[in-house]
Amino acid sequence: MIRNFRYKVILKKSSGGFRFPVMESAYRFNIKGSVKKVHGLEYFVDVEGEEANILAFKSWLQQGPFGSPVLSLTEEECPVQNLTTFEII
Repeated sequence: MIRNFRYKVILKKSSGGFRFPVMESAYRFNIKGSVKKVHGLEYFVDVEGEEANILAFKSWLQQGPFGSPVLSLTEEECPVQNLTTFEII
């Protein structure tokens, strides 16, 4: 079943990139959507895909990429939008 979520991610620190590794991971898990820097260490990650793929992606996202550990992650379910790609905004 296709689902759509918005994750609000706050990093502990960022000594490297965040958005590009998120996009790479989204491709690996066949996730569509986007990642957007809100301000400072806060990001929105919008995801859409099969539920199992989203769960695997979320598990990765909770850890964060190397050099960008995650302080907190909140989740909001959204309507399915039939997205076709993953973008850095």
